[in-house]
Amino acid sequence: MRNFKVILIVTLFSFLISCSGASEEEKKVKSLVLFKDLGTELKTELIQSVKERGAENSIEVCAKLSPEIEERISQENGLSLKRISDKNRNPNHAPQDWENEVIQNWKADLEKGIQPAVFTQKAGDEFRVMKPIVIDNPTCLKCHGMESDIEKATLEKIQVVYPMDKAKGYKMGDIRGAFSASWKI
Repeated sequence: MRNFKVILIVTLFSFLISCSGASEEEKKVKSLVLFKDLGTELKTELIQSVKERGAENSIEVCAKLSPEIEERISQENGLSLKRISDKNRNPNHAPQDWENEVIQNWKADLEKGIQPAVFTQKAGDEFRVMKPIVIDNPTCLKCHGMESDIEKATLEKIQVVYPMDKAKGYKMGDIRGAFSASWKI
């Protein structure tokens, strides 16, 4: 019964957000829920895959799964949602100029000891929301850590799947990128 109530509430909230009269605050809150859903689903699948198959054989899981989840969530909720990074692995996850600026500002804040905050902006006919993705799980470093710490077979597989890869060299606590949502106003 509790699950039914949660599903009903989320469904009603999604309907309200998709209506043209949804406020910016409602869109921000909905974006954060969707970011969490995307992150949880992706992280759960990846960690399970790494445990069962190893990092080397999990690279393609991320390559295929992330875009599929992003597309599904975007279609179901009437927005454009994606993961982006200034050091992207997937070329489709390269940030737009405005997104890159936000990421660079977050990194500068972090160097000053200021924790990055959710970013919102009304620009033209869009309402934009971004939330930083921070490396918070050591499993992420099996593919995104320092090259010297990534297993040779995993590095080789990354080069095959992502020949233009820039997504290595991270450590715990680094900003890996961001979740980004754009709503039409």
